[in-house]
Amino acid sequence: MVLRISKEFIEQHAPPPVEHVASVDRCLFGSHVTGTAFTRGQASLAMHADDTRAVFVLHFTGTTTTRTVARKRPVAASNTGVAPFDVHREIRFDGMQFSEGPELIEASYSSRLDSLCGPPGLRGRFVRAIARPQLEELRPRADAIGLADTKATVLESFGKETDRLVDELNDRVPWKQTLNLLGPRRPDSVPHFASTKEWILASPGPKDAKIPALPEESARMKAPIELWIHGTPDAVTAVKIVSLWNVVNRGLGRFRDQQPGAAPQVTDIKPAVIGEWWVMRVGADVLEKVIQNFQSDPAS
Repeated sequence: MVLRISKEFIEQHAPPPVEHVASVDRCLFGSHVTGTAFTRGQASLAMHADDTRAVFVLHFTGTTTTRTVARKRPVAASNTGVAPFDVHREIRFDGMQFSEGPELIEASYSSRLDSLCGPPGLRGRFVRAIARPQLEELRPRADAIGLADTKATVLESFGKETDRLVDELNDRVPWKQTLNLLGPRRPDSVPHFASTKEWILASPGPKDAKIPALPEESARMKAPIELWIHGTPDAVTAVKIVSLWNVVNRGLGRFRDQQPGAAPQVTDIKPAVIGEWWVMRVGADVLEKVIQNFQSDPAS
């Protein structure tokens, strides 16, 4: 038996692009700092060839731009801070369920003084002449605080989104239930894994075995999730497996085109027989729609 999970299926559950605006209101070095932080980011999925692990890395790359005014009478300093970041997390499939590793982030922060306002006239020039070098002296410490704040905010948000992703994947891939339906496994059976640039694969078998080679038709029969069983299950087991995986298929309704307020039109999937293999293809219509939209997009 072989389970194939496509990159497209995982990408459908990844966090959407983010454009977030947050207010800034804090005290820093005796100044009252107010303003706005704009965060823009995009998730991307990296899958690499690996003959021993079913793993992928989810990245979220973006920039937080902060525009603030720091007021400490009689001076008001306007600043812009820019923090590019790349946060990523490895997500693994252990043969029963998906699990996530720690969030890791790479980020930097730099700021500039846009303007410095003070009292009018000669007094103002004198105040600004004193304040400017003091502000420049404080800049490295202020940038370090800005960097720490950006990291904390992005890591918290990304952690919640990837936790949600893992929960959704586990809800939509009933691998454990399928193994139970097929009966007791051999005592020496262990899970085998592999990753390619397009698929995560899992297959139970003896310790020294490899993931079985699928027939040539598998290269053309791409679906978001595929279950390949060598030989045909008995009638009762087959009915239970089909019912179980049709629940998954119907769960992909939010990725299908539909009229607002209308229920998605979903046709139950039926197993196919390819040579000696009994195959369930989940969400094939979803992937076909994605391909059609991509081919009809003039920018593609």
